[in-house]
Amino acid sequence: MSASEFPLNKQKTSFTEEDFYYSEAVFTLPANNRSINAGRNPILSNWVSTPDNNGLLPQNGPSLLPPFESYQMEQINNFEAHPGAFAQSSNRFASFMPTAYLEDLHMVSLLKQPAIERDMGSSCSTSISGAKPASSEEVLPENPLEYQFITETSLDYRYSPEPVSRDRKSSIFFHHPTQSPGKGHFPSSPNLTLSDSRDLPILMSQPDHAAIPKLKRGGDKAACHKDRLNLVSQSKATCENRSVRDGEEEFSKFVSLLSKVTPQNACVFLVGCLKEYHQHITLKELFDLLYNGKAVKCEIASISQGSNAQNSESREMKRKGLKLCHLVVDTFRELQYDKYMGVSPMGLTQISSRNFNELLRNFLAIKIIFASIERVEDKFSWDVCISKQSLYKVYCILCQKLIQRHSTSSSCTAKSITISPPKLGRLFNLVYPDLIQKRLGRRGHSKFHYIGVKWNNEIVDKDIIGLIDHFDGSFNSTKVELNPKCEQGGISQISCATEHSISRLIKKSLISNESLSFQKPSYSFIDFSHKFPQENCSPRVSNSTPNSIPALTEWAKLSIRKSLGILKGYNTDLECVLQNLNIDSFACESKESFPRTVLQTMTLLSGISAPRKAYMNFYLVLLLSIFPIIVASDQEVSLEKKISIRNSVRKCITVLESESQNLESNDATSLRSVLRIMKRMVALNEMTSSKVKSSYPERVLKEMAHDLDLTDNIKAEVFNTRSALEETCIQSIIMSMNAYDFSFSDESSTAEDKDSIPTISAFVQTHKRSMLLFKEKILSLPSYADKTDLNYLDQDVPYRVFKIAVEIFHGFTLRDPSVLKFPIPLLAIISFHITNSIQHASFNHFSKRDPELSKEIFKSWWIFSAMLQEYMAIISEIVALKDTLECI
Repeated sequence: MSASEFPLNKQKTSFTEEDFYYSEAVFTLPANNRSINAGRNPILSNWVSTPDNNGLLPQNGPSLLPPFESYQMEQINNFEAHPGAFAQSSNRFASFMPTAYLEDLHMVSLLKQPAIERDMGSSCSTSISGAKPASSEEVLPENPLEYQFITETSLDYRYSPEPVSRDRKSSIFFHHPTQSPGKGHFPSSPNLTLSDSRDLPILMSQPDHAAIPKLKRGGDKAACHKDRLNLVSQSKATCENRSVRDGEEEFSKFVSLLSKVTPQNACVFLVGCLKEYHQHITLKELFDLLYNGKAVKCEIASISQGSNAQNSESREMKRKGLKLCHLVVDTFRELQYDKYMGVSPMGLTQISSRNFNELLRNFLAIKIIFASIERVEDKFSWDVCISKQSLYKVYCILCQKLIQRHSTSSSCTAKSITISPPKLGRLFNLVYPDLIQKRLGRRGHSKFHYIGVKWNNEIVDKDIIGLIDHFDGSFNSTKVELNPKCEQGGISQISCATEHSISRLIKKSLISNESLSFQKPSYSFIDFSHKFPQENCSPRVSNSTPNSIPALTEWAKLSIRKSLGILKGYNTDLECVLQNLNIDSFACESKESFPRTVLQTMTLLSGISAPRKAYMNFYLVLLLSIFPIIVASDQEVSLEKKISIRNSVRKCITVLESESQNLESNDATSLRSVLRIMKRMVALNEMTSSKVKSSYPERVLKEMAHDLDLTDNIKAEVFNTRSALEETCIQSIIMSMNAYDFSFSDESSTAEDKDSIPTISAFVQTHKRSMLLFKEKILSLPSYADKTDLNYLDQDVPYRVFKIAVEIFHGFTLRDPSVLKFPIPLLAIISFHITNSIQHASFNHFSKRDPELSKEIFKSWWIFSAMLQEYMAIISEIVALKDTLECI
């Protein structure tokens, strides 16, 4: 049915102000005589009311939304048959409109929330609305951060994040991405208030609707609203019948907001956490918590056992605040969200894995803003102001002082914990959203100032104020800046690179850095001292036989045999269990066999109170046993078996995660590291079955080999000229060495080994030969398929290229002594940088190729790079685990 067949009432062109009333979850339409012009609203102008006022339908003609005909709407018939019953549904608007249609309106996040049922009689129907003016019965929100968080996470809402009050109200309006700025506001600039119960946005887990007090005509709106707020807050505070106290109880108030946290709005969440307790926590205490986490527990304990002379209320607030901040940081650091909610949202995972350091910097900056600035009573006092430039200088000076005071316990540098001036300005606007900003000063020398604030003299003393004029707001960088416009001798300017020019380049680039020590990740076995062994550390043999599980290499067999010998000394029953822990156990029909064996082994080790070394030996046996089958091809292990294997490994991960609290393991960090490695294995195994279209494999391989040429700069017969690939390799080496402040000089090194230039030059030449060999083997794949009458090239080209790269890495690259001098973290960064550079070079040829061919090439390069990076991460962890066991 088309939109023109709907029974529309096109005569109604205006709506009452309460007709279009904003709510997080529902759209209400109580009658009222005050009207607003729907034509001025970009959303309302495309909707008209049905004859019985039971709902809204889009009118014909131009609309912000695509036509109705392009969507399958099964609910239309129900609407026509029973319009009255359809209108009484608590979430009828979301039920009527298909999700795909609502995505174009940017309202999916609003409509997914369940609605509070209302007893409004026949006057209740569906609409979009603006907020109502405040009434005398207005009830203020208990937690204004919730309303701020709605608008920060909504797709395109503009909002002043000031807490709602009776004398100053926060504006909210809709702005469609296709409109010009400033044209998407409501006619009368309505304010978001809480004048009755229908204004309550439902953010958290919803209470039982039957238990919600319903507002009836003539009833006490304020009392009813308070009852509903109490019910919602009770729902938020209850997390799986978990008892919380002190800081954990405060943290529970923010738990449900964590599901909305993304890297873009995480600062809003941090401001809300600090807003109540910032005056009770000192800068030193928060710095210790963020960058010296081991001291926070002792600090909290000392506060709890403080002297009686200290104010008990202040001491309690400090303890709660520190505990709250500790739980927040711990949640983001260790991906502990499932500990509190049972679900780990994508946004929080991204923050924890990629943006955690940035989050720490923002947390510290927010605290400095709270601590260093005080508001004056008259916020319009133009005589009391602080310039943005001075604020940033004070921020940098305070960061430097914190680093100097904690130089022995923290390896932070000024550049590692400070943020940029624009970022600090955005954080300041979150802390003080309604502060007036104005340019002050004579023409040509005016600067932006914050009006109505002054320095907190307890934090910003006279000494700091005296340093403002002598500090330029930046730190002298001693790290290498790889700028294409650098002086002659830079990477991009040297066209003729002999051995002498490479040496000159390295000497210019390897400048002594600030002392930066390598910090081992929380859940990893890799330390900066770990290096790859001289022998072939590949987990499987390179030869493949169809329909057969890959065999272990001698290195893997010896490692497993040694660990099994150690484990047998702890328990005789353990030997029988470990016999089932091999590659053949995956061939079992039941996917429960492997998880049951692993859990049984962990239970036995826990029962005998085995030491940490026993657990780590078992982890090594476990990883080496399953890794060969993880990297098998579809010809060696069928796709159906791979799916069963992945399900079995996932089941094992789930079992170990759920039972880890019951197992008396004295090394929970190692177990969590192993679980992370197993998750990587699952992802790697999925990519081994990626395929290209049947008509493109040979063309894709030729173009991938052509991309390796990097504009034809790789020539086997000429080795005294540096190619673009060599420049990329040198750049990646220098970047990684500067990042970790690495040098080849140590006490055991000879004078020859301390010279980094020959080592780097040898590494570059080895890598160049490896890439030439890589290119030749890729080009030989089609001819090999023709000779053997195989047709696998049309199935897994990315895997075949990946297998060649792994064989060259273990069989050729790691045999060079210069490569073995590099620690594992450096080699991981170098390989990551080089694969990205190859993809970038491939992008330049996309416009010259067939579009479909370009898609297949892009997919093959992307999957190959992802597989290689996952493989490098896994094999590095296994090698590091084996080295750690040899040192215990």
